[in-house]
Amino acid sequence: MKFTLNHFWVFIGFIFFSCLKEPYRAPIYVNTREANEIKATSVKLHADVQSPDAGEITDRGFYWTANDSAATVLKNKISLGPGSGEFTYMLKNLQAKKAYSFFSYAISDRNNGQGNVKAFSTLEFRVATLSTDTVKNIGITNALMGGEITYDGGKVVTDRGICFSLNKAPTIKDVKISVGNGEGKFAIVASQLKENTLYYVRSFAVNSIGIAYGNELNFTTLDYRLVKLKTNPASDIGMFLATLHGEVFDDGGGQIFERGFLMGLSPNPSLSDMKFASSQNVVGPMKTVVTELIENITYYYRSFAKNEKGYSLGNVQSFTTLDIKFPEIVTLPVTNILFTSAKYEAEVKYDGGVPILERGFCFSTQPNPTVQDNKYLVSGELGVFKLVMTELQPGTLYYVRSFAKNRKGLQYGNQVSFTTVAYTPPNVITQDVGQVTTRSAQANGQVSDEGNTPVTERGFCFGQNRNPSITDRKVDLGSGLGGFSYNFSGLSEGTTYYVRAYAINKKGIFYGEERSFKTAVTPPPPPPPVVVVTPPASPGTGGTTPPTTEVPVISCVNYPKTSAPSNIRIGDYYQGGIVTYILQPGDPGYIPGEFHGLIVSTTDFPQPSWGLTFGCSNNLPGQGISVNTGSSLLSGCENSVNALNTCKGGLYPRAAKICVEFRGGGYSDWFLPSFEELKKVKLVKNQVNISFGSVYISSTQADADNCMGVTFFAEAGNFAFEYQTFLKGSLGQVRAMRRF
Repeated sequence: MKFTLNHFWVFIGFIFFSCLKEPYRAPIYVNTREANEIKATSVKLHADVQSPDAGEITDRGFYWTANDSAATVLKNKISLGPGSGEFTYMLKNLQAKKAYSFFSYAISDRNNGQGNVKAFSTLEFRVATLSTDTVKNIGITNALMGGEITYDGGKVVTDRGICFSLNKAPTIKDVKISVGNGEGKFAIVASQLKENTLYYVRSFAVNSIGIAYGNELNFTTLDYRLVKLKTNPASDIGMFLATLHGEVFDDGGGQIFERGFLMGLSPNPSLSDMKFASSQNVVGPMKTVVTELIENITYYYRSFAKNEKGYSLGNVQSFTTLDIKFPEIVTLPVTNILFTSAKYEAEVKYDGGVPILERGFCFSTQPNPTVQDNKYLVSGELGVFKLVMTELQPGTLYYVRSFAKNRKGLQYGNQVSFTTVAYTPPNVITQDVGQVTTRSAQANGQVSDEGNTPVTERGFCFGQNRNPSITDRKVDLGSGLGGFSYNFSGLSEGTTYYVRAYAINKKGIFYGEERSFKTAVTPPPPPPPVVVVTPPASPGTGGTTPPTTEVPVISCVNYPKTSAPSNIRIGDYYQGGIVTYILQPGDPGYIPGEFHGLIVSTTDFPQPSWGLTFGCSNNLPGQGISVNTGSSLLSGCENSVNALNTCKGGLYPRAAKICVEFRGGGYSDWFLPSFEELKKVKLVKNQVNISFGSVYISSTQADADNCMGVTFFAEAGNFAFEYQTFLKGSLGQVRAMRRF
């Protein structure tokens, strides 16, 4: 007997169940179902298992084999694990167009079960199986097309999609749109279709076997409609412009090529009238500002739009432009009011609808000024404008009005008034005159209040007549607030003078109270005290030489106990001479909080001779007399006394003697300055109001034959002989000095 496939499966079943050695176990019900979804290389196996009394199913699955190789069935096991009920498995990688058999099995902890044997045959390779979906979302130029690949024919679908045409049975040689690959559904929106046109469409699929097409469908695209739109009322209507409004509700299914407004003077504007195109050709509101209109004219307008269907016209609206008006202008309060200036402000609130031709201010000292009075233009049109007016009169009432002019005419703003600030006088005080001598006196004054403008000049005026003014003798002592003083010199003895302080600001010249003083009369000078100087004894006499020369006596105190005024300055005339130095911290004799220093005579000695000698020498080398002198700021007086007491006879120190005998300002403490004291004079020679000569000798000797001198005409550092030594017998210019 021939051993067939059925005999084999019976044999397998016998083996499967012969392993059960127990006499009885509860059965497992396994049912093998027919295979489905059979394709060229795959199939879906089905079965179910029930075991109401056989315990829990621990494994279940399938055995399968090709019919021509049944002996391999036990090798082709598909285990799907525990569970009961229906179970399936997609068997793949089969051979096309071949017969196969399979059965199901199940195993529990109590028994085994086997289902019946089923057979199937795989399909042969072929083109794909597919369908064409209904066309949806049909528009004017587009539609949604699609399909589904239900079976790829056993070969991979490498291209799929839609093809359509104006003719039946479209192929991929017509319009083709690819949509990916493989099985499944697909869809695509076809665009750039022609409006109101019948199209035929089919799905397609390509595998290695060939091209397959789905069922054929057809559809007709929609037709274009006219644009739907309306015209809305105009806004912002002026004299020469207006804003037109409209709205497009529906583009008719097509593209808006143009939209805007038509406007004219007739009640039914058309495409032949003025056209104002919108910048955006879309559905929605639109507006256009039209300009260069004519005032007080009625215009008619309507919206329009164009698409593939043609032009659409909206309803008609109208508006009337405004008429020109006078400008509206307001004069604002005047600010920043000063003596001769003020700031005018105004605002053009409305130009009347046309450009402002002129705007500005007019003002007068009389009410209601016009442009025929003082007229000042300010460029510009709308808004606030300002003008700083100068050259006004102090303390004066003014009236001002703004104005603006357009084509309609001239319009004035409201009138405002203001008064410029008046100058106020300074308060100047003439104080008592002090330090009155035979030839000098010190005037004192004070500016206690400048008024409302700065004092630009202050000082004294004086003379021998009452109520002196600046047309008499005047001394300018600067400007501003505060006290000031001046030493009048060169006065006449025993004479009455009148003096007034004055101050000048923009209000004018103002004087303090008049003060008077009378200069003193110089009393006859008493004979100077005489000191008998004993000269050295003559050689070989063993005795002394009788006194032959009278030496004036002076007291060389450091500085007076009374301080000078705190406002004393270099160049001031004070106590008989000119102040040339004020002691500084570190100087010999400096006292904190007090003011002391050096004064020089106003002229050289003697007059009119060119100069004097130091003395103490006959100009023969080695025969000069040495004098104990110093060069510091506190040695001139002592140098002078030492020279007078040391040098006698024909070698008498004439320069020191004439300085000691000087009585300038009534003072008897004058001396010949030391080298350092004389240098201080040179440093300020350009700051004082007196003149100097060329070369001056000091009371400081260099050695027995020479003394120290200062060259006044040589600037510091610019002349090799700025500080020189002179033979004591040489002539040099002399200037007396005293301390204060």
